[in-house]
Amino acid sequence: MAALRVRLLPRLLPVDLAQRLVLLSDAEEQPIGPFPASTDLFGDGSIRIVSLPGHAEGQIGAFVVGADGVCWFLAADACWSLTTISPNDQRQPSVHFHRIVAVDRKLQDETYMRLRELQRDFPDVVIIPSHCPAAAATLLPTQKWKLHI
Repeated sequence: MAALRVRLLPRLLPVDLAQRLVLLSDAEEQPIGPFPASTDLFGDGSIRIVSLPGHAEGQIGAFVVGADGVCWFLAADACWSLTTISPNDQRQPSVHFHRIVAVDRKLQDETYMRLRELQRDFPDVVIIPSHCPAAAATLLPTQKWKLHI
């Protein structure tokens, strides 16, 4: 339970994690969309990293530009699903549960606000939260992503 509280399940991490880690340098940060700062991971604009505070310590997201020019925003666990950030659906259980488990609810709410702004002001950006079936269907429209047990 302590591991869940800090959003880290050590047994799921590779044993050679320390050797595989690459720390981001203190690169110059520039605003992107509603985010006040971003880091250009490779210096070519293909992947820009932003901070998504609130749910877990050190939470980040990534703007990824595909070969086809489509911009994807990998939101990780910053929100539970696309409906979590929908301005019309704030009373659903997933919103409340996600806030309950946040390490900092105030920062989580600010991140929700930025994600709503991204969704509203940049409709061509495809937002992909980790746990969202609708977003997964966008990535794999044939629904090959579904688990078959």
